[in-house]
This record gives sequence, structure tokens and C-alpha cells, in this order.
Amino acid sequence: MSSSTSGILSGKVALVTGAARGIGAAIATHLGKAGATVLVNYSKSEAPAKAVVRGIIAAGGKASVLKGDVSDSGHFAELFKTIDKDHGGKIDILVNNAGVYLTAPFPGVSVYAASKFAVAGLSRGLARDLAPRKITVNIVQPGPIDTDMNPADESKNPAAGFIKNMIPLGRYGTTDDVASAVTYLASPAAAFVTGAKLTVDGGVLA
Repeated sequence: MSSSTSGILSGKVALVTGAARGIGAAIATHLGKAGATVLVNYSKSEAPAKAVVRGIIAAGGKASVLKGDVSDSGHFAELFKTIDKDHGGKIDILVNNAGVYLTAPFPGVSVYAASKFAVAGLSRGLARDLAPRKITVNIVQPGPIDTDMNPADESKNPAAGFIKNMIPLGRYGTTDDVASAVTYLASPAAAFVTGAKLTVDGGVLA
């Protein structure tokens, strides 16, 4: 993270769902370095989530873990009860990062794709609905990012070489690439940006 972003989110509270590892962990770390108090949400991966919190605190930031499965309405309600109790209900930045990638012979990848279109449509609608309240809503659309789900290492991912050849910039993206985009959208620098889709894919969709 550039030193120019240090402190730009001071006084803000950020909730990052699915923040125990991968892209979510990088986003939480970047927001913490930018000065936000970060709530590191996890469902099952308690130890990695606590490691993310320790890293943020070690770098001089503020963070805590927040357990809850955001796909379960009951867990979601309890999660926000905790936020109400510990943070006065204050959430300035919400990063809906949690997700899974499951495929099957029927209907296969189509459900995953449909869910992405649903998120995009909902986000664009919310951008309009919430604009009068000065709340911005944006989408960050990652391309091939080097994570446990899609490693750039060909010894771990036989398709990595093929995928890399599709990327005009010639490399997989890093979780920091995505986290930097999220930090920008959460910052005052993006105060006039809403309903946007920021693609971080090395030029795949260019």
C-alpha cells in the first residue's frame, strides 16, 4: 500500500465479510493500514482470521474478529447485534467479499454466473436507491487472482499456464491489486463514484 493512503480512513469502521484469507484478508489489511477499524468476519476459519487481526494490529491498526455465516439470516442478525453492542451500530464501509465457487454436472457454472449478475444488478439498484443518503455502492470485479482457489503456480493448478496466456499484462493479479481498488472506492477520493464496476483483471476483458 502506498504511504499516500495512510490514515485516509481514520475514524471509519469497516466490515469485511469472508476476510480470513485470500482477497478478503488483503482487503482487511489494506483498510486497516488506511486507518479504518476493521471487523474481520469469518465463518469457520477462526485461526486465519485472528492472524489477519494480529497483522493489522502489529502494523499499528485496529481490528477484531467477528464470527458469522453471512449466508445464514440468523447468523447475520446476531452479527449485527454484536456490531450494535460493540460499535454503536456504526458501519461506514461494508465489503461483501464472502463467496464460494461450487460446480456440478447440472447446472454447473451457470448458477455461479447467475449469482454474479444478481450481485451486479442489486448493486446498481442500491447505488441509485442509497445515493440520496450519500451512500455509494460499487463493484470490484477481479479477474484471475493468485489465491488458494485459483493458484498461479502450475504445479498446483494445471490450468494456470493457459489462464496466464489470456492475460494481456502477462501475469496473474495479486490480492493486493484487488485490495488497492477496494481501498480507493472506500476512500474520500471516490466520493463521486457510485454504481460503477471496477474491473481488476490485467486486461482480460479489454
